[in-house]
Amino acid sequence: MKKVLFILLTAGILFSCNKDDDNIPREEVIEKNITLKKTENYEYDLGSFGFEEGAWIQTQAKHFEISEVERDINFNQIIYRYKPALGYIGKDYVEIKTGRGSDGASPSTEIEIIKITFNVTE
Repeated sequence: MKKVLFILLTAGILFSCNKDDDNIPREEVIEKNITLKKTENYEYDLGSFGFEEGAWIQTQAKHFEISEVERDINFNQIIYRYKPALGYIGKDYVEIKTGRGSDGASPSTEIEIIKITFNVTE
């Protein structure tokens, strides 16, 4: 009887530890180098997100007219938009963080950091 009880307790502890490991966030870093003319706009489709998931600018660009993360009307597709400041030529940088995998009650488990370096040319 003691052996059966010991096996059941050990199995219960092992299963509860495995469940906690599933909630450890995974973080992926994506780096992009974009060259665009000073008059061009840039859009990056971040993909579809659930209502409790999202994306936000973690490090804002410095030389922009437009630098924003926007959800579409149906609240599922998120797009990042960038337009360099009027007349600006040079490098700019933005960092966007996304979170997916939330069940609505717990934090996101799939994190992406998108690092975009813009080379704005004549």
